[in-house]
Parts: sequence; structure tokens; C-alpha cells
Amino acid sequence: MNKIDEMALLCGEGYVTGKDYILISDPKQSAQLNLVTVPKDSTVLTQKGCLERPSGGEVFVTNPDRSSGSWISAQSKDRVVLEPLAASRLPSACNSVVHGDGRGFTLGFDVDSGSKNKSMQTVAVHLRSVTSDEVIASWDARGLEKTLAFEFNAAKPVLSGEYKLMAVIKDDLSGAVSQSQCLLRLDYSELLVSPAEKINTRRKYNGVEVLVVQPGYNVNFYVHEGFRDVSIEYCLKKVSFSDVREILDPTVIKCDKPIDFLRSKSESLEDGFWVLNYRGQRGLVQNIWQHSFFLVENLCAGNIDSVESLRGRNCTVIRGNMDLADLTEENAFLLDMIGEVYGDITLRFSEAKSLKILNSLSQMVGNISIHYNSAETFDGFNTLRYLQGTIALSENQNLAYLNILQDLEIITGSLEISSPNILSEITPFKSLHSVQLQVMLSSLPLKSFKIFPVLRKVKHLALFQLGLIDMECFSALTDYKSFAFGNNPQFRSFKGIGSGPKLMDD
Repeated sequence: MNKIDEMALLCGEGYVTGKDYILISDPKQSAQLNLVTVPKDSTVLTQKGCLERPSGGEVFVTNPDRSSGSWISAQSKDRVVLEPLAASRLPSACNSVVHGDGRGFTLGFDVDSGSKNKSMQTVAVHLRSVTSDEVIASWDARGLEKTLAFEFNAAKPVLSGEYKLMAVIKDDLSGAVSQSQCLLRLDYSELLVSPAEKINTRRKYNGVEVLVVQPGYNVNFYVHEGFRDVSIEYCLKKVSFSDVREILDPTVIKCDKPIDFLRSKSESLEDGFWVLNYRGQRGLVQNIWQHSFFLVENLCAGNIDSVESLRGRNCTVIRGNMDLADLTEENAFLLDMIGEVYGDITLRFSEAKSLKILNSLSQMVGNISIHYNSAETFDGFNTLRYLQGTIALSENQNLAYLNILQDLEIITGSLEISSPNILSEITPFKSLHSVQLQVMLSSLPLKSFKIFPVLRKVKHLALFQLGLIDMECFSALTDYKSFAFGNNPQFRSFKGIGSGPKLMDD
């Protein structure tokens, strides 16, 4: 008597004796069960819905209308009822504008990286002309990821401009299809991003250019070339004066949690120094991190009667006279932030042995008087470029080294230095090219004199009692009214006064 194989009856055509099958049933209890597998033909499926047990991995089984389905693996039970399928939600490829460059572009997708269904979703992309609808480039369907890069064929470059981007996303499990269309902007220009479009005031602090803004300034950026809608991320950190330098401490520019400029409220600056770290991205091109320093302007009005009165005020602009009689090496830092002075500065009776002051001062309207101080070395005013007034130094009996006004270009008044008994070196006033009134140097024990290399114009020039042996200076001087030179008993040689001098009119 022949034994009947019950599985052969249940599974129907395609059943092979000896193989392990899983019996699949539809929740609708359909008499004719027509099933498909995804990936297609990934395993044997008999006429009546028996699936050869997978040897490894998983197979998705569904009915033709994709209303129900289940994942089947080697560990599945002998009988499986398909489960109803929820409507598939496919992500959009783009919403409005996508940016790219000569290499290509990227698309982002809102997909669940842990979902099994994601492995069955694909996207195909076509690029068309905006005017003619001609296909410019195509990319075949590929598996969906959170981010996909689409590169251009180097042999068929795509010109800079705007194109229609068409993306078709398919879900092989549910059969759902999603189509997206947006604008692709290809921009081959160099990506240059800088903070703000118009910040007119810039000063140097510790040799570094600093952008000076008003309180309440909101962080903003400027894209120099090409399409302006560039994504920018940044970090903003308040820093001290000593942090402002050419080579930064890595902790100053570290950016742990960047802010998306386009998707967040712009931060504002209220006082002090700040460092802004930022970078831009357009398509596949991303800048390296860059940084800029900011200083929030703080106007202090009224006369300053002592250095100590500045403590805690963070003044950057002074409108009033400054009397620095109490200046010491310890409190000189209170002058570090001052960038502009509209008034006279008087430094007198200071007991400090070495002074380095006001090397951030860039604009001065007033007179500078430095008298009766004990300093042996003096370094100051070296970022000042324009002095609308007079500077005078006298009776600084211990002064041996003088380094001042190295960036100064124009003095509308006079420059007068006299009386130190031991002054042996003056740095050369390397940028000064015009003094509208007088340059007077007197009673200085200088043996050699090589200063004022670019001075072209001065009304009166006077050199008295200098102890000079050699003088080599004023080689660029062509415009002057008078030149007085006397009582220099050790004087031996003179090289100076530019050729063809022109006497100035009154």
C-alpha cells in the first residue's frame, strides 16, 4: 500500500520530497493563494503557498496586492499566517533646493536605519534641463540610506546653473512609489564665508585683527560668491584679552555643539571679547573651521583721573582727558582694551621701571604728554596710525630705550622728544611719512641716528644737542620749510635729506 505524502497535497506543484517547507496562509483564507517573495525568486514557493525554509537570512513573503506579508527565516514556525500590512510611508528626496558643485550633489532621506523595510527601498534620480526638459544625467536605482552622494561623470561635466532634479523612491515590500521634484543649483565658485557683510571698525589687539561691533550685535554671515543659501554652522565663545592671539589655544576654538545658523535664532554679543568659530557648506564642498574675534564697543565718557578708575569698566573708547599718574606695571593692563581716545593723554610721575601701554590704540584726537617718569624702557602706542594732535616726551631721566608709534603714519601737530640723560636707542618711526608742524629732538645722548626712513613732509625740523657722531636719516624728506641743526659738537657725518628738497609755503 502506497503512503500518501500529506505535504505534497498541501503544497501542490513545485513541492520536492525531502525538503523542509513552511506552510503560508493568508488571513483572508483565500482559496487560491498567490504569493511572491522579496527579493524575487530568493527561495522556492510552491503552487499552494509552501515556502522552502530559508537556509540563512530572511525572506519577505506577501500577496500580490501587498495587503499582508511576513518576514520568514530559518527559525520560523512550520505554519505562518501573513500579517496585515500598514500603508507604507516613503520619505521625500528633497523639498525645495539642493546644492551641488562640479563633483556632484548629496541627498538626505528621513529613513529609519534600524527598519528591515529600508533594505527594500530604492531611489533612482534624473537630472533635467529647466528649459527643454532634456535629461542631463541619470543614476539607476540604489538602496536607500540616510545620505546618498550622486557624482557626475567626469567625461560629461554638467555646467554651473539650475536644473530640475527628479527622484523616484520605490518600496518593494508594499509596492508604494514616491516621486519628488526640486531645484538643483550647481555652483562652481569658491565657497568663501565671512562673518557679517559690513563691519566697518577693525582694530588690532595683540597683533590680531578684531571686528568691533555695538552692544546687542547679532551674529551674521556673508557669502562672497555664487548662490547665497549656504548652510553655516558656528560656535560662539566669550574670551579674555589674553586669548586674542595669532596662535590660539585649542580649547578656545573647540566647537563641541555647533549651531545651525539658518535654523536657530542668531546669538547676540553684549560686552567684551568673543571668538566666533564657523564653517560653510554648499553641496559636497565644506570649509575647514575658521575663526574671527569680536569686541563689543564700550564708550566711557568723561575725564579719567586715574588708571584705577578704569577697573571693571572694560572701556574701548574714551571721550575725555586721561591722567595716568598712578600707572604701574601691575595695572597697565587696564588700558589694554582702549582703541580710541578723544581727549588728551598725560603720563607723568609714574614709578614703574618698564612700561608697555596702549598698544591697542588705533585712533587718537588729542595730545600725548609723557613727562617726569621713572621708566627705563617705554613701549607704547604702536598700533596708532593717525594722531590728530601733538606728542611730547621730556624729563624722563631714566629712559634708555624708546619704542613708540611704529605704525603711526601722520601727525597733524608736532613730535617733540627731549631731555633724557641716558637714552641710547630710539626705534626708527618706520611708518611716519607726514608731520604737519614740527619734529624736534633735543638734549639726547644718541651717538648714532637712523630714524624716520619714510618721512616725506614736515614744516619745521629741529635737531639740537644730540651728542651725535653719525646721522643717517630723513632720506625720503622732500617737503619742509625750515631745518635747524646746531650745538652738536661731536657731529662727524650726515647722510640725509632727500634730493631736491622743496621749501613749503606758509
